[in-house]
Amino acid sequence: VSITTEVAGTWAPLIHPPSGSAGHFLLLSDGTVMAENLSADDGPGWYRLTPDSNGSYLNGTWSATAPMHYTRLDFSSIVLKDGRLFVAGGEYGSGTNSAEVYDPVANTWTLVPPPPAGQAAFYDSGAVLLANGNVLIAPVYPATYGGTVIYNPTLNTLSAGPTILNGYDQDEAS
Repeated sequence: VSITTEVAGTWAPLIHPPSGSAGHFLLLSDGTVMAENLSADDGPGWYRLTPDSNGSYLNGTWSATAPMHYTRLDFSSIVLKDGRLFVAGGEYGSGTNSAEVYDPVANTWTLVPPPPAGQAAFYDSGAVLLANGNVLIAPVYPATYGGTVIYNPTLNTLSAGPTILNGYDQDEAS
């Protein structure tokens, strides 16, 4: 019988914090961290933390990124297989029924065409990255009870997805 002892981690403050309030942190595939700038009404600005030459986030540097087209708070977010960042909806802000994609190489946000007809709002919907690279989104107010939406990053399109078993609402679920 082997006994494993777990070691507790420790927290340390960053040497260089962001210049304002930050939230909704996401680790991108290149090792940088994106954080929404919460200093001005739920975005649309973002910060990006780049680790130092030794890979340390403690000594990393923050920079501002291009702003989103809409403001949003409490929204779906997925780092796509190609390294871009997909965001949709928001419980608060002007982007409740919109989606957009951030390209960290070009430092640009691209709007996604509107969701399927009848889609009321994403609000604080849940989302998951599927094995094929598409994103399954469970809106709070779908066009049909229990309806979902699929984002295809190759085509930059939203389409109707499957219906959730028994049509349960996925509000604030993950």
